[in-house]
Amino acid sequence: MQQTKSGLYIRTLGSPGVSWAGEPVFQGKKKATALVVYLALQPEQRALRSKLAELLWEGSEEGRARSSLRQCLSEIRREAPELMATALEVNTTDIALRADYVSSDIGDLIAALAQKIPGQHLEAGAEFSDLFLMGFGHIGQGFENWARECCQSCETQLIARLFDLMEAPQTRAAEALRAARIICRLDPLNEEASRFAMRSLAERGETGASLQIYGQLYDRLDEALAMEPSAETQALAVAIKNGDLQHAKPKPPPPQPRGVFSAASSIAPNREGPPKLAIFPFVDLGPVPVESYFLHGILEDTVSLLAQLRELQVYSSNTTRQFQGLPGAPGSQPPELDADYVVTGSVRGAGDRFRITVQLVDTRTGLVEWANTYAAHASELFEMQTDIAINLTHQLLPSVSAAELRRTEGSLPEDLSAYHLMIRGRDIAFHLDPATFTTAKSLLEEACARDPRYGISRVALTDWHSVLLGQGWSKDPKADGKALQNATEEAVRLSGESGRALARYAHNQTVLFGYAEQAIEICGKALRNAPNDAEALLWSSPTLTFSGQPEQGINNARTAIHLSPCDPYLFRSEHFLSIAHFAAGNYAEAVAAGRRAQRLNPNYTSNLRMTAVALAETGDLAEAGKIASEIKRLDPGFRIGQFLKKQPFQDQATGQRYAARLREIGLQD
Repeated sequence: MQQTKSGLYIRTLGSPGVSWAGEPVFQGKKKATALVVYLALQPEQRALRSKLAELLWEGSEEGRARSSLRQCLSEIRREAPELMATALEVNTTDIALRADYVSSDIGDLIAALAQKIPGQHLEAGAEFSDLFLMGFGHIGQGFENWARECCQSCETQLIARLFDLMEAPQTRAAEALRAARIICRLDPLNEEASRFAMRSLAERGETGASLQIYGQLYDRLDEALAMEPSAETQALAVAIKNGDLQHAKPKPPPPQPRGVFSAASSIAPNREGPPKLAIFPFVDLGPVPVESYFLHGILEDTVSLLAQLRELQVYSSNTTRQFQGLPGAPGSQPPELDADYVVTGSVRGAGDRFRITVQLVDTRTGLVEWANTYAAHASELFEMQTDIAINLTHQLLPSVSAAELRRTEGSLPEDLSAYHLMIRGRDIAFHLDPATFTTAKSLLEEACARDPRYGISRVALTDWHSVLLGQGWSKDPKADGKALQNATEEAVRLSGESGRALARYAHNQTVLFGYAEQAIEICGKALRNAPNDAEALLWSSPTLTFSGQPEQGINNARTAIHLSPCDPYLFRSEHFLSIAHFAAGNYAEAVAAGRRAQRLNPNYTSNLRMTAVALAETGDLAEAGKIASEIKRLDPGFRIGQFLKKQPFQDQATGQRYAARLREIGLQD
């Protein structure tokens, strides 16, 4: 999302915010921010003063509410006098914004869908309804009702644009499928989009994934409306089961002018290694000069962090530092380099404030895959250098992975590199669908065979084995436990004892053998090796929790979520946070985190068990019983006695309490 350089910019996705002329305003002033955001999202960008007073100061006596509104306007005038004088109209009856001065991230998102699907927000880990105006709780019921209605209106507009893209003849098949899947995410009961996705996947031979969409639709319609899918949808499911669509001719790509690069066709067979990334020194745009240590420091720190994680090939800072002043056109790079993606940035200073902008560009298409803006005071620049580098690291990895995953759609496994096999296998594995889970293993094992030196593929394979055991799908737990142990040890060896691999190793030791002092030592080493890595922090959380340090487990899980809020596998983070809250005795918080994980992935049985137990601890046995029924359906072989043999909690009382609650809600010994 690109923020306007002048005028008023409204951020609605994530923590709400307001910027004027590119600089954040009203930080920490919730009511002033809410007032401007409310006006900006009104159809006519105008509201009666009485309505604003009632919404923002609900429960206050009318005179007091009007007085509070006047004080809020005075705050706006003091902090942003130019905004007040230029963009805000205030009179005795109403308040309005001048439309030509206002833009917003949600408006940019809706507008962008006329051309393509942006990489952010729509496919992020959190639900759109959870992202929209997420920081405006506790203002009042009336304001919350308005925010909910506004969210529904925006979702309706997004869905309409996505349908246009999905049905347009010039849209590539992979992008049309993407659009259909996002529609199903925004509107889980939408049969038309579900049928489109089912048909598209079946025509590509992905029958399991196609029928998974049908199964999810069936369950949602039954739960929400007590009805089955339409006859048309059921007939399509039967045709897919019979294999009638597998050999249908796929939708041909639209003709392209000479020289235009098709992202879907740009994967070179067996390309060596993961994508190449070049990070260039940030450009000083003035008028206040920026110290060179800041411009080069972000480059040095980000390259160092990414190189440690080893998921991308990163050009050294010694190579890219010489290209100060780049780029010209988006996606351009020096002929000496052959990067698949470039990161460029600029710093603009005015007074004692600095604005830092960053963008990730796919050099093969010229498209911006991710962009962000930061603001800092002059006194904060040195500290911000490290913070921005850490943030960049955790934003770049999932953004590049998501872009590369989209490029694999429609490609046969034999045409994919080890890296692309790994990201496709990892994505399929975390759908947690038994019908496609073995396919994920085949892809990951092929990735390991194609490039035996690439440790990240082995790390992804350890995740597969861990899920196999955790979901109760293993037919030989002893043999599969040994396979997990071997894969984990190989991942640590190949990754040079990276923090990520070590943290997973510690976690898997606990899964296999219960509480172990060795796992705690390995976890400590992982955090020393990668203290600011979201993945290392995430996997350390349950290990610390099981060792009797739940508060540290809570802190590490929260930090991981903060560092990587758009992680496509965010359900794991929320589940680990739920475990830590349970061990700390924070049962309501454990339920909340477990419910968030459940919404993101309803098939994660480990999370379902923890959520049900936490619900029972709060006294909500009815809801706990409902989840217990789902656990029995998904994992009929789970037995409490098997859990107790290797229960991971060092505090035996916590493990026994967990098991007792499982019995209470009806799971078998």
